[in-house]
Amino acid sequence: MEIHEHKIAIGDMIEGYHDDGDGQVIGYAGLLNIRPPYQREYIYDGRKDFQENLIRSIYFDRPVNLIYFAKAEDSAYDYELLDGQQRIITICKFIKERKFAITLAGGEIQYWQGLSAKDQRRILEYKLHVHVCEGDADELMRWFKTINTGAKELSDQELRNSIYNGPWVTDAKHYFTKKGGQAELCKTYMGGRRDRQDHLERILQWVTGSARDHDIRSYMAKRKKDKDAKRLWTYFGEVKDWIDRLFNAHRAMKQVNWGVLHRKYGDREYDAEHTRTVATKLMNDDEVQKKSGVYEYVLGGQVTESLLNLRTFDDKVKFKVYAKQDGKCNRCGAEIKKHEAHADHIKPWSKGGKTDEENCQVLCAPCNLHKGARG
Repeated sequence: MEIHEHKIAIGDMIEGYHDDGDGQVIGYAGLLNIRPPYQREYIYDGRKDFQENLIRSIYFDRPVNLIYFAKAEDSAYDYELLDGQQRIITICKFIKERKFAITLAGGEIQYWQGLSAKDQRRILEYKLHVHVCEGDADELMRWFKTINTGAKELSDQELRNSIYNGPWVTDAKHYFTKKGGQAELCKTYMGGRRDRQDHLERILQWVTGSARDHDIRSYMAKRKKDKDAKRLWTYFGEVKDWIDRLFNAHRAMKQVNWGVLHRKYGDREYDAEHTRTVATKLMNDDEVQKKSGVYEYVLGGQVTESLLNLRTFDDKVKFKVYAKQDGKCNRCGAEIKKHEAHADHIKPWSKGGKTDEENCQVLCAPCNLHKGARG
C-alpha cells in the first residue's frame, strides 16, 4: 500500500460540504466521500467538550491529528475518508451549519459568524495534514482497523458494517440508524444508541435468534450484495405488531430478544386482554426481580417461575425464623444444622404470598425438595 502526504486548507476541505440527512456526507469540492459505509455515524452531537476543543486548537494554531483518505476505486468520488470523520464534520458544523460556539481567551463566547474576518480567514487557511492511502480493499480495511486502534473503539456492529459494507448495509442503516426516521420506532423495543448501530445489532439478534458474533456475521455475509434491506424492516414490523397486540409498552421490553420469543410463541393464540393484564400486574409486583422475564413467563402459560427471579429470603430473616423454630424443620420437626436450613414461603408466591418474615418457614433439605409449590 502506498501513502502520500498532503496539506489541505480547511477552506478547501469544507468546500461543497453537504449532508443529505440520509447517511451521505460529501466535501472537498465533491471529491471526498466523508461517510463511506465503514464509517460510524457522527457521535459528537451534544459533546460540546470535543467540539469546542477541536475548534479552539485550530483557532490557536495548535496541531490536529492526522486525517487519512483512501483513493477510491469504482466510486463516484476521488477519495473516501478513512479516518478523521468526526473532526471534519465538527469543523463543518461550526463553519457551515453554525451549530455551536467556542469560548475564546478571556471567556468571550463566539459563533462562527461572530468572529472577525481576520479570525475567520485564519481558520479557513489552517492546513490539515492528510495522508492519502492507495491499495486494494483488503489492505485499506486492515489499515482502517490499525489507525483506529487506540481511538474511540468501533462497536461490534460498526465493525461488522465495515466488513460487510455494500448496498444491504447502507439500506439497513437507513432503516435502523437514521435520526428522526423509521429508526425512532425501535426505541420502545431496543436499548442502546441508534448512532452506534445498537438498534441494527439488536434486530440482527432477533432475526438470527442469537447474540453470537459468528451468527450475526454469517447472516450479514449472506446478504452483503442484496440491493436493499426491506425484508429485515418487514420482519421488524411483523414482530413489533405482534408485541403491540399482546403487551403494553414497558422499559423491560428493551432487554428481551423478541425474535426468539416470536419464533417460539408467534403461532399460538392468546387473549390479548389477559396477557396485557397479567404482564402489567407482574411488572408492578415487587417480588418479581427480573421484569424482562415476565413476557416469556406469560407467553409460556405462567409455569416457569424461574424466569422471574423471584425474591428470596435473606440470611437475616432466615436465621431469625430458624431461632423461632428452635432449629427444627417446620414440617417434619427434625433438627437442622444452621448452615443446612432452607428458608421457604409458607404461602407460595403464586397464591399471593410475600417474601417477609411472617411468611417464612425454615425446612430441612428433604422437606424443601419435596414441597410442591414454591413461593
